[in-house]
Amino acid sequence: MKSRISSCKKYDIPNFIQGANNIYENGYYVIFMRNTTGSVRDAYHYVANKLGVSNDTADLVYGAVDLGLTTGNYTKLTLLAREKSWSLFRHIRSDFIRGWKEVGITGFLADTSGGFATLYQMYHIINKPSATQENVQGEK
Repeated sequence: MKSRISSCKKYDIPNFIQGANNIYENGYYVIFMRNTTGSVRDAYHYVANKLGVSNDTADLVYGAVDLGLTTGNYTKLTLLAREKSWSLFRHIRSDFIRGWKEVGITGFLADTSGGFATLYQMYHIINKPSATQENVQGEK
């Protein structure tokens, strides 16, 4: 049980869930050329509606969590391979490496492009004109 809690604590399980939902939504769009929402985003929408806020706010929170999980993965300490770790009982600081040093250039570029796409979507949600702004512009 402790290993499950510690893996969740280190962003692995939430990152997997969020990433699987992103793969589903983007894969669905690539195959069928239609937008869809995955069950994780639907859960964000459900909670947002219960709290009395819009789905756009839920999408902003979803994007922020997505970027936060990615950043967390790159900044967390990861244990080096066993042959590079010299500790018998406890690990010391030199037995660990930051996540960004472990990722190859292909993975880093994929994560970076995904992060920019998320920021771009969040930018459009923030700058989307509201219904009152559209009505005022239509009356001019």
